[in-house]
Amino acid sequence: MSISDVKELTVFNELLTKHEYVIVKFSAEWCSPCKRIHPLYEQYSQDNKYSSICFVHVDVDHSRDICDKCKITAMPTFILFKNNNEEKRFTGPKSETLLEVLNSCVN
Repeated sequence: MSISDVKELTVFNELLTKHEYVIVKFSAEWCSPCKRIHPLYEQYSQDNKYSSICFVHVDVDHSRDICDKCKITAMPTFILFKNNNEEKRFTGPKSETLLEVLNSCVN
């Protein structure tokens, strides 16, 4: 599965209702920590082990309404949704935490 680049709140809401698990990465093009974690996020999105998870990217500079809904105050911020409810949130390029969150969806 690839990463869905979402800019519209309606599309975002549709993904949350359509998939059991959705992991969202909030970032910006100019954010260095966001750039550091992106290759790993992309790698996990293509790993068959995580095929049941919908991977989403939201650029904070182009999706203010989504950021407001999710109360984003720092980047990168990752939010895991399960059945349209926030399950876990963390901020920063924390590769170990990202892996733990993803594994919690498949184990």
